Amino acid sequence: MGQRGRKRIEINWKVFEGLCAIQATLTELATFHHCSEDTIERAVKRNYGRPFAEVFAEKRRVGFLSLRRKIWETALDGNVTLLIFLAKHFLAMRDPLPAPPSPQAIREEQMKQDLDRMTDEELDEIDRIVNRARSRELSSPTATRQGKPRAAAPHDFYDAAQPHQAAGEAITLDPTPSPATSKAPGPANSTPIIAAAPPHPGPTTPAPSNPDNDPEGP
Repeated sequence: MGQRGRKRIEINWKVFEGLCAIQATLTELATFHHCSEDTIERAVKRNYGRPFAEVFAEKRRVGFLSLRRKIWETALDGNVTLLIFLAKHFLAMRDPLPAPPSPQAIREEQMKQDLDRMTDEELDEIDRIVNRARSRELSSPTATRQGKPRAAAPHDFYDAAQPHQAAGEAITLDPTPSPATSKAPGPANSTPIIAAAPPHPGPTTPAPSNPDNDPEGP
């Protein structure tokens, strides 16, 4: 009496491993061998002694190695695109980032956008305002502001004191002129008065005594 049931399919395991290396799925493996997916899983279990998922994960890594080797060889042959990809992926190289715009550039761009949105009448009005301000500035004295003398600034006294400090003199900075050295009022930005301190007196020597004038003498 003959054996019943369908004949067991024969699988070329070298071809099977090659298909796993190129990432063929279980459905594709069953289609290639003209059988069902369950048949492939049972055959793998009998041949390798392990489940299909474990065997497939092991064999597909061989394909990863082959693909990596081919990419590497192609890049070393001069493929610029692959060289850039590998440099970014393995060497952590990055494209240079553009420099951020400066605050002045941002203000100029904002001003340009604001001017572009203005009408011709608004631009003419701005032009008239600027011209009036410029004329007022040119007609006013440079040493005064709104008709009032400019107050002496701290750096005025400092600049005036430099020659005397270089000579080793003791100086006294007094923005208010004394009666003895005062002169006719000059410009508002005239140099402050610098009074040199009197020289320090030296040690005094007592005058020699005259015996004839000494009431306690002999």
